[in-house]
Amino acid sequence: MTSFVGRSELLGTAKTLMTSARLVTLIGAGGVGKTRLLDRLARECANQTGTPHFKHGVAVARLGDIKSTDDRLDTTIAEALGILHNASSPIRTRLVEHLRHKQLLLLLDNCEQLVGDEPGTGPLPDLLRTLLSASPALRIVVTSQTKLGVRGEHLLPVPPLCTGVEESCDPAERGTVHEAQRLLLDRAQEIGVRIPRDHYALVSTLCELLGGLPLAIELAAGKLDIMTLQEMVEQHNLLHVLVGGSSEQRRHRTLRSTLDWSYNLLTPDEKHMFMLTSVFDGGFDLHAATAVAAAHDVDQADVLGRLATLVRKSLLLTEQRNGRTRYRMLPIIRHYGRELINESEHGQSLLQSHADYFEALLQRGADEWLSDAEVEWMRTLRADLANILTAQDYLARAPGQSGRARQMAINAKRTRFLHFAGLLNTADRMFVAAPADTDEAVSAQQVTALSLTAWIALTQGNPARAKTLLVRAEDAARELGISDSFPPLLLARGSWLFFAEPDAQRASEAVGVLQRAVALFHEAGSSGDVFMAQLFLTMATALLGEGAAAFHEVARLAKLVEGSSPEWSMSWVLWAGALADVLHGDPHAAFRSAQEALQIQRRIGDTWGPVWSVWLIAVIAATVGQSEHAGQLFGAANTLQGHSQTNILGMTSLLRVQDQAQRRCRLDLGDDDLEFPIALGESLPICEALDLAQREPLPRPRKQTGRQRPGGLSERQWHVAQLVAQGMTNHEIGEVLHISKRTAEVHVGKILSKLDFATRVEIATWVSSARPPVR
Repeated sequence: MTSFVGRSELLGTAKTLMTSARLVTLIGAGGVGKTRLLDRLARECANQTGTPHFKHGVAVARLGDIKSTDDRLDTTIAEALGILHNASSPIRTRLVEHLRHKQLLLLLDNCEQLVGDEPGTGPLPDLLRTLLSASPALRIVVTSQTKLGVRGEHLLPVPPLCTGVEESCDPAERGTVHEAQRLLLDRAQEIGVRIPRDHYALVSTLCELLGGLPLAIELAAGKLDIMTLQEMVEQHNLLHVLVGGSSEQRRHRTLRSTLDWSYNLLTPDEKHMFMLTSVFDGGFDLHAATAVAAAHDVDQADVLGRLATLVRKSLLLTEQRNGRTRYRMLPIIRHYGRELINESEHGQSLLQSHADYFEALLQRGADEWLSDAEVEWMRTLRADLANILTAQDYLARAPGQSGRARQMAINAKRTRFLHFAGLLNTADRMFVAAPADTDEAVSAQQVTALSLTAWIALTQGNPARAKTLLVRAEDAARELGISDSFPPLLLARGSWLFFAEPDAQRASEAVGVLQRAVALFHEAGSSGDVFMAQLFLTMATALLGEGAAAFHEVARLAKLVEGSSPEWSMSWVLWAGALADVLHGDPHAAFRSAQEALQIQRRIGDTWGPVWSVWLIAVIAATVGQSEHAGQLFGAANTLQGHSQTNILGMTSLLRVQDQAQRRCRLDLGDDDLEFPIALGESLPICEALDLAQREPLPRPRKQTGRQRPGGLSERQWHVAQLVAQGMTNHEIGEVLHISKRTAEVHVGKILSKLDFATRVEIATWVSSARPPVR
């Protein structure tokens, strides 16, 4: 949003270095402009402006909020890469698998806190060694105040902006407007302050006093509407810190003093507001700021004005997200504010207020579920995930508040926002982060937490872990005497029975268990939980029951959303109706419902639901005889499951449905010929896979009688044989047919076996003498 000043030579050096180095560290003091340089580099590489070609794109991960003591490093990078982590497997394994064959540029910002006391130690060097060794085409650029100490690392120092007094500066150019001066002039003009040429000497003096540090210059420029240049250069504290010490120490103290100085220019009320807003992680909105400020003697009517002042003074940034304004601090400024919190006698009270607000926010989101605002709730909670995790961590550590931390995990699950965001593993981690105290008596809350964690494991396709957690929940419930009357446990038990129980007779018990869960949730007045239990009851009835019963449950599910427009929930009503239709009713109606569900899910940005919808559309296509189309959709569903780590086929009842659908396709096409559309679907990018599922299916092809290829080959095998005759390698055949080299090898092997040949030359000779293919 602001002009990029200078650094052209440094940018050129960085791009040149990237052609030979796989790990480049932009190293320099805090506030020197490393992040802005990284952003510019990302933009130019993404646009391929004079840079090496990165076939699989450019990704930027901000690590300033990650501490060396927590476990969010891998997850944060995975999110920047668009990796959805719903599985229970380690995210590092997922990262390695995703990057293994990628020609990609990964840029990591604000990394110094993730390096140990000695270079080469700490969580980030360890991760980068793993990624670079596993991904030969990967290039990484990081910003850090210290070197990482990873073998092969190339350091590119990022100096302060040129002020005209450096030894490297050409004496003939002294007195002209250099990079540092241009930055201050540009930023001053942005806030409406035009500096006349006869004041340029003061500009140069101020830039020299600030050490050419871009952050310090930006902060100084932000004060030019309340101070003159002369007043600034006369600030004694600012001049004092530039005296003595090494150049590196001078740069560090200049930045610290600039932050001190910027803070000391605030009024007492503004200082108070600055400290209050420093408590937030990853940004905040006006509601959050108002709530926290109100707990610390700030009138609600004053909050917006004080936030505006901090924005104007460059201590807060704003961004528009989903029609809402969010505020955030640059990491270095927020760290400065955190120091103020730690030093304040009110620091613990402020952290408690922050935790209280986000605990209440989650509770309200859970209570207000199944309304027109459910998508807005999911987006709001996703935007505040960093704050939610910080609040839960505080409560988990605070004496006597572990139960509140556990309730936050429960409510995060009840709002479904982590499903929506494709972060089921984070939901699981929230439960792990709030364990019961060793001396804590068994409680209904613990049963809820165990039941929901089991349910998450089940939806992740991890029935073994789900079973272990469910047994623990059952044991705790029996101890409390609520084994058959506690709805969260009944939901988990019923879901287990129909999703994972291999015994069909026992699986049929799921319907009765889930009916009781629905009734008990309804008695408790928990509408959102009623919907989820009814959804699973509807699915169980469709998969295990009769058609009439399935459609009755679909109608009951639809009734729950009458009178409102909960889009996420409505997409699942359509999905459940499509499941009932394809199994017991009109498959063509099922097609329309499933495609409408997918359309809603894509529109609202759901990352979890589309996987299920594409899979269901594949089943429907197979049912109506669209075998080629179904094969591609099954392949697309495989890709989407891998991308989102959603394991639909880990659920026994759904695996049975897929097996039956694919048997139909094989009877129609033959075993060999189904492999090709599946492979083609698996090769599609995510967007194209989703587009394919929303495409109107082709009319069912008429069966052709008397269709036979020479030598008893299938249609696809005959095609492969013709390509072999053209001298193509297995790799080239794979390129033509959009399949893997391995799949091509399998088909060539089957052709050799059927024709009793030993070499490809024999295939080529035979094809040239065989009759032409029937068209």
